[in-house]
Amino acid sequence: MALIDAGAGIETERIINEIKDAGFDPLQVDFIFLTHAHADHAGGAYELSKQCDAVLYGLADTARFVSTGDTEAISLSAAIKAGIYPSNYHFPSCPVTPINDGEKFQVGDLKIHAIETLGHSDGHASYYMEYAGKRCLFGGDLIFGGGKISLQATWDCRLTEYEQSIRKVSELKIDSLFPGHFIFICNDAHHHIETAVSQLNQLAIPKNI
Repeated sequence: MALIDAGAGIETERIINEIKDAGFDPLQVDFIFLTHAHADHAGGAYELSKQCDAVLYGLADTARFVSTGDTEAISLSAAIKAGIYPSNYHFPSCPVTPINDGEKFQVGDLKIHAIETLGHSDGHASYYMEYAGKRCLFGGDLIFGGGKISLQATWDCRLTEYEQSIRKVSELKIDSLFPGHFIFICNDAHHHIETAVSQLNQLAIPKNI
């Protein structure tokens, strides 16, 4: 089994309980794929990987940021100052195995494809799979319902790379989109991505969350 992202490391036991409530043993989780190193996605990596005895994976920059606990690289100080995290928030480092754009992983009967989707942050990945005839994308903070995006005033958030990534995933014509925040879109998700592409074609910036 696999998990996508690890939460912020606050009340990680709730994730463990959700796995159990779904009828699974957390020790069945072999893979934890990180979309990026921001604390709300990777702050729980240490504790969750330990409780599941799972290996963590992420693109090279994500692997380096989390493995070294580089809080400046993930803009944690700025996020704490902005009130996103409490002042005493701690981001624990832990080993993450670096992976490459296009790398594939066999998870049970499923094949997971890592896709480099920079723009929101350096080292940002999305994960693609096909299940029950549907093309599914776990998009992290790349794109959300309605074609919205997540541009932030951080050092590694870059609009040009963001545009390239949105156009890249638009070619997948996905059916289901599972972003890191807000609602999941189970059908015709490509229409939401096409909304963002249409705005970019007009030299406009898609709506920000």
